[in-house]
Amino acid sequence: MIALVVGIAYVIIGRLFAVPTTHVQAWRLAAWIVSAMVLAAHVIYAHRRMRLLAARAAFQVAAGVATGGFGLALYAMVLDVMRGTPRTGSWLLALVLWPVLLGIPAFILGYIGATLLSRYDRGAA
Repeated sequence: MIALVVGIAYVIIGRLFAVPTTHVQAWRLAAWIVSAMVLAAHVIYAHRRMRLLAARAAFQVAAGVATGGFGLALYAMVLDVMRGTPRTGSWLLALVLWPVLLGIPAFILGYIGATLLSRYDRGAA
């Protein structure tokens, strides 16, 4: 459930930060920073609130990021269809590749983050 909520947050971030047409690079950087904050909050939530071990927390984080990637690919596909752009097989490929290409690094970052949190929690106890 939390992965779905976080995935929707990534879609909203991706769409809202793409709207301004001035200072595009600054808005992209801001989207990356906000997304990184969401990822960090998700790692902390999965580790501390859900009490998941590092691998499970990382999977939870990767599922949220992959959901966001799928949502963004789906949104872009629907936008192209509404604009009348000819449909190609590349959109079907994007529906698979975006979640995978975003989910793998998110799993790695989630695992590293959850491992560091568990070490910190043991040291603080």
